[in-house]
Amino acid sequence: MDQDQPMEMKFGGNNEVGGLELCIVCGDRASGRHYGAISCEGCKGFFKRSIRKKLGYQCRGTMNCEVTKHHRNRCQYCRLQKCLACGMRSDSVQHERKPIVDKVKSEAREGGLHERQAAYSKLLGLAGQAQVGQVIN
Repeated sequence: MDQDQPMEMKFGGNNEVGGLELCIVCGDRASGRHYGAISCEGCKGFFKRSIRKKLGYQCRGTMNCEVTKHHRNRCQYCRLQKCLACGMRSDSVQHERKPIVDKVKSEAREGGLHERQAAYSKLLGLAGQAQVGQVIN
């Protein structure tokens, strides 16, 4: 295919080649709709990290760098701009969750653990109270 053809011509206008759906950001094989746009795992992860970490990128070129499967890692600024231009929504990225161990430790410090133990004890009755204390502690 000619490099000068518009993207719609290369991909038949529907972002599909040979039955495979392609990432609208870089043209790699898409894995589904992520953050509002059909994209590959690479662009999905890049977009998520960029938004979660609030990363600010700078283009070393003219702010219109080529973003393809083979060149997508060369300019993070242009890749992020293309993600946004292709419909990826930053408000669709969820905040990172705490690991379960950290969550339990923070709840224990805040007194949440004792409240939960009391609730489990009520559910199980007095006979199960000793067992709940052993499991939680």
